[in-house]
Amino acid sequence: MNQKRNINICWIALCLILNFSAVAQEQDDTPLDISIKTILTDFQNEAISLGIDYARSLDSLFQTKDILLAQDKSLFQLTPGIHVQTGTEDAFSSIQLKLSGIFMTFKTTYVGNQVTPDLNKGFQTFPISLGIETNNRFNTLNTLAEAGWVPWFKKNPNGNMLNPFRTIRLGLFVQSGYKFNFVKDSLAITCPKDTLNLCDGEADESHEAPNSFLLRAKGSLKIDTQNLITVGNVGLGLSGAAHGWYDIKNNAWYYRAQAALRMYFSRQNNKYFDIAYQKGSGAPNFNAGSQFGMGLTVAF
Repeated sequence: MNQKRNINICWIALCLILNFSAVAQEQDDTPLDISIKTILTDFQNEAISLGIDYARSLDSLFQTKDILLAQDKSLFQLTPGIHVQTGTEDAFSSIQLKLSGIFMTFKTTYVGNQVTPDLNKGFQTFPISLGIETNNRFNTLNTLAEAGWVPWFKKNPNGNMLNPFRTIRLGLFVQSGYKFNFVKDSLAITCPKDTLNLCDGEADESHEAPNSFLLRAKGSLKIDTQNLITVGNVGLGLSGAAHGWYDIKNNAWYYRAQAALRMYFSRQNNKYFDIAYQKGSGAPNFNAGSQFGMGLTVAF
């Protein structure tokens, strides 16, 4: 009975701490980002890029009403994820939809005589996802199952984002699935490099054959400093991400790298202007081109 009481107290404390964190750092509870940018593509085309992302941060995800399965040192949670990147001219094209079940384990400590999660130590999360990948032409569709490992450190309560372990997010994953092709003449939509075609940024440059099974390993590294410098009502920070895929079946490597100088226009950090560079489109086309641009993002 005492153990059950301690478990309940542990979860109440965890939920209260994470809810307080979401109030104290409102930018952690803005899972929906909508951005629009003017970009310059590899063909020197001026284009418009639209991005939509929905992904709840671990800082705000685990609230009482959301926990599906809770144990004394672990929990399980379900959350959707959406990534859309599209645009005019030969802008990168990528659409990813998935549903993730996240299993989390953590250490506990005593606060007085009560058992609570130890937020000074890292949590271990193990996401398992099912989803699809496609582009804005919908000529190919990848169905994917993914399993991975993502360590998580709670952000510092005092807002010091320079601690690298609490600023950087990394993950390792294994992906497997099937690539469907809905266009018979694939050359009509892959736009090979030797032809000056405006869909170059949308070309499928992967080695994954249509109508075949997929097997990849993936690594992700993200950093977001939030406000490093504040000048008046404007905050300045840096944001970046690097993703790499190893195509096990075809012995090939793909990548997507992004970096941005970010200017925040609100105290909640939910409105910001980016000067950004991206190299590689990522899944599913794995196009190796690049884009440079600037634009506004609003988080909800």
